[in-house]
Amino acid sequence: LDNGAVPDWLKQMEAFCNFVPEDLESEDKENPDELATYLKMRLLAPNYDIDRCVAAITEMLYLNPACSRAIERMYQTGRLGTAQTASEGGANVNWHAIHSRLCNVPGLPTAALEISTEHQIRGLEEVSTQEDEQSARVKLLRILRKAGIEDTSGDELSWNVLAEALSDLTFIQSARVLEIDAEWLGYPKEEMAKEVDKMIVLVDGHRLWGYLVRYKRGLAELIQPMRDLVDNNNPTLFEMSCLPMMEPVSWTKQDNYIYFMSQLSNHWDKLYDDLIRTVSGQEEFMVKEAWEHLLVVAPNQPIVIARHLQNMGEIDEATGLELEKKYRESPYLQIELGKVYRKQWNLQGAMRCFRNSVDLQPTIQGYNELAYEYQRKDKLKEYRDVLEEALSLESYGLENGETHTKLAYLLMRQGKWEEAKEHADGAAESHFAWRLIIGARSAEGLKQWKEAEEYRREYAERYGAVYGDTWYLWCARTGHGDIQEAKKLSDRYWKSLKRPQIYATTRWNESADRILAGDLQGAINVLQEHIDQRFQNTFQWVIAALLADRMGDEQQRDRIFQSVLSVCKHQETNARLVNLFMLALRDKAKLQWNEQAFMELVDAQPEDDVPFFYFCAGFFLGMHGEEELSRKHLQCAATGFYIDNPNCMYATLALRDKKIPIEEIRLNVHPEERNKGIKLMNLGYIARQEKRYEDSRKLLNESIELIPQFSAGLLERARLSLKEGKPAEAIKDYEEILKYDPESQKTHLYLAQVLCLCDQADVRNGEKALEHLKTAMNLRPGRHHWYTWLSGAAYAEQGNFERAIQYMTDAIKEEPKDKDYPKMLESYREGKGYYLAADKLP
Repeated sequence: LDNGAVPDWLKQMEAFCNFVPEDLESEDKENPDELATYLKMRLLAPNYDIDRCVAAITEMLYLNPACSRAIERMYQTGRLGTAQTASEGGANVNWHAIHSRLCNVPGLPTAALEISTEHQIRGLEEVSTQEDEQSARVKLLRILRKAGIEDTSGDELSWNVLAEALSDLTFIQSARVLEIDAEWLGYPKEEMAKEVDKMIVLVDGHRLWGYLVRYKRGLAELIQPMRDLVDNNNPTLFEMSCLPMMEPVSWTKQDNYIYFMSQLSNHWDKLYDDLIRTVSGQEEFMVKEAWEHLLVVAPNQPIVIARHLQNMGEIDEATGLELEKKYRESPYLQIELGKVYRKQWNLQGAMRCFRNSVDLQPTIQGYNELAYEYQRKDKLKEYRDVLEEALSLESYGLENGETHTKLAYLLMRQGKWEEAKEHADGAAESHFAWRLIIGARSAEGLKQWKEAEEYRREYAERYGAVYGDTWYLWCARTGHGDIQEAKKLSDRYWKSLKRPQIYATTRWNESADRILAGDLQGAINVLQEHIDQRFQNTFQWVIAALLADRMGDEQQRDRIFQSVLSVCKHQETNARLVNLFMLALRDKAKLQWNEQAFMELVDAQPEDDVPFFYFCAGFFLGMHGEEELSRKHLQCAATGFYIDNPNCMYATLALRDKKIPIEEIRLNVHPEERNKGIKLMNLGYIARQEKRYEDSRKLLNESIELIPQFSAGLLERARLSLKEGKPAEAIKDYEEILKYDPESQKTHLYLAQVLCLCDQADVRNGEKALEHLKTAMNLRPGRHHWYTWLSGAAYAEQGNFERAIQYMTDAIKEEPKDKDYPKMLESYREGKGYYLAADKLP
């Protein structure tokens, strides 16, 4: 200032950038400062620190009812009810407050003044209806625009500018109500079309009105309207942080996206809002640069600290505790710190931060993070307690439905169907997408087939644009329901699809329909879509290969198998499964199926993937004469708990084709006799990651006692021994596996690694390492840098450094980004081995 004093707003901006919320509290509570209130509102994380943020937003809207950033902040809370209050219709009272302000604008055109006088706030009981206010607002905006055209004063702040500002706010609220109805609530297309037409009338004359058509048209129909928006508007308009439009407008056509990025990058400022908007974009070079600038502009903001923690990868205990203390009032950063601790397997610290967060601000997000940690440690009582604590939160829309869903699944997995139904029905009351599925799952578990079908039918009809085939497939799997009507809906859905741009799940489902019709080649073609595209689903390719095998087309089968191997990483599970099939077919006279190697593979899979492996193995074995084992594996896939898994349907069809009765649906996905042992193994893995080695060994020993020849458990115990610095114990477990499964490719590879890389000389043996490595290579053909660099290490251990140098040179060419390979090569050139401590072995 002229007198040398520092302006108040500079102090407030410093408080914002340095995250000092107490400096933004107004001294005069009766007349709070508008900028300080605005910055306080922006400082709080809307989806974590919800209550305080909503209070700040409410205060801001009292001071300035036309503040679009405050309206958008309401939407960002993620609470349905709160977001609806900020959208068109829900903001009715807010517009009455705006009319009250307009009544005090000097010189307001007479016709506009009459409208605002009619619709201003005169008392809570006297506000006009939503429809009346909206109709009056359209007239008001037309009057202001006309006055702006006729205004000859030359003032920059003309009536036309006021009209555009109010029109922008109307547009934002209209777009948000459509997004909530379409994407949060899943309104049918017919209802959305009516709502869009209503909103388009309300934003009549706005430069971006055409954006709203995205809520009533399909993807293909949107290309031209979105192109028109791009062509007819300045690209900087789409930067509006209160309505991020770049992605919805540009994903309809690649040219739009390229054009947007080239234009927006020219208008990008190193200011907080632009930086925050940029970091949520898709161009990595801009995102990286934006984060670097944010560390300078606002180094103490929780969102910046959170990103910095992610980039650091790990934090030491002292730094973590210091951040916990400094940001003890930020539920958002407490959760982000918890996630960092989780990645480091500091689960005690993670749970402490998650609990801190919900104590500061009880949120569904915080409770979900806390509950997850109890769930994966199999502490199901505590898991249930946390979810029931979350149910005590005031519901603003869909939040309780999510919690009811988790509780319903928990109780169903425990066989408590009647108790689960209460929560399943509570979730389904929202009629929101997958919550209808939980209602259907509960009804099916109780064999209430009519109710289950009602849920399935509503799901398919309400979300017909995406899930129009699900009712039909339910009828086909269960043998219940009106399959003819369901098939009509399903056929309409499949015909409406713009190929090949369809969901992966849809390809699963449509292929099942082709199988039901006896068109195996048609099913193969559906599953192979996108085989040469960016998004490759090798799960579907494996099944396509098995269907070709069923048709007797060995050439097509082997071609698809090779496609899987060519795109999968060397040890990726699908590649290992395909390799098992190819090894089994080595001798055309007799199948050489390795059941032990298959169980080693499937026992270590996430639950969602288990049905896939059992179906594939069962289907393959049935085609090659192993009927009993085939039946066992198909039953496991068909009767697992996750009945909506596509492989449950495939297995059901395969069993019916053989006229084999399908057993009762089970509570688990693994075979019952293996389930407890696998659960103990997984708990042992968690204990090892937390460095609770004694607990881990106890759990793993128990799991190995429960399951005879438990390769996955022995491999995990060997890994534990290495972490404890006991390579000799690890070798014993590897050798135990090879006694009953001499073709365990993974075991040969791990054993070779210990024998040539471990820093304990008494366990190293270069000749044996090379022998095991060659066996592994024969069991999984194909060149891979793992084989290459391990060959170099094995030859170096034998003293053959010339061969070691040759292999390491090749390994660097195959994987130039690996940081250890150059060190190994340098060591071999010096005639020295390269070793790692047992707990550092990869």
